[in-house]
Amino acid sequence: MSTQREPLNPAHEQKVAAKFGCVLKTAHLNGIRIRYAEAQPTPTATNNFDAEKAPLVFFVHGWPESWYSWRHQLRALSAAGFRCVAPDMRGYGGTSSPKVVHDYNVYALAGDALALVHHLGFSRCVLVGHDWGAWLTWHLALLHPAVFTTICAMSVPYGGYPKVPLLTALRKTYGNETDRKNAKFQYMLHHNLPGSGAQYDADIRDALYRIYTFLPGIESDMPEVKSSKLYIPAKAAGVDPPQGAADDLVPVGFWKRIPRPKKFPKWISSEDVRPASPGRHSNVILR
Repeated sequence: MSTQREPLNPAHEQKVAAKFGCVLKTAHLNGIRIRYAEAQPTPTATNNFDAEKAPLVFFVHGWPESWYSWRHQLRALSAAGFRCVAPDMRGYGGTSSPKVVHDYNVYALAGDALALVHHLGFSRCVLVGHDWGAWLTWHLALLHPAVFTTICAMSVPYGGYPKVPLLTALRKTYGNETDRKNAKFQYMLHHNLPGSGAQYDADIRDALYRIYTFLPGIESDMPEVKSSKLYIPAKAAGVDPPQGAADDLVPVGFWKRIPRPKKFPKWISSEDVRPASPGRHSNVILR
């Protein structure tokens, strides 16, 4: 069982995609609905590709993003003669959001990618991933080397086969996220807490604004939370104390710990950041 949403305004979404030479499409594959942006190759006097035989470049975004993160690359590589596709990964944008946690494991994600590649009529492709998409890129190359024959993984290097699961390693370093007194903040552990999505939804535009725009050196206001602890007093966090709890501690998310830039940098605008759908943190997108 999965949930899904329609784009807020399909006509507007298509208009935005068209600015970058893309068309938004959907396909029901691997048990879910997958939305993807596609940019067809543009034959020019300077490239040698036959549009009918153009190689496929498959882009995989990270957290918390969507196809829109690749808008400039889609336009540039299609102009160079490549067929380019960038899906919204499951749980993001216009792609279905399954309710069961295990439906987001590496095998489900790999199945989505394989199904879309085959749906497009290809047996192999170039794979490009960023952030969490880079993590998936490494695994797709290991699981299906005959399909993902050339890869580019950005910002996340290959870590080999871990001796322990990621969450186990994080909990050893930062403490268990349910330990209200001693747990240190780590955003992936915070995301494992019930209600963490609702915290993002409470002010999703500000959360995305800070996550996307802050870089060291940008003039910014100081973050509300400077503590390294996951749980801090509700008053210091600027929220009401939790009902029924033995103390007044509340978990505070990622963006409240990030300085807030005083203005948008040149490479991103207010039009690039908006929530996808109220009450659906799993569907936050860049667009």
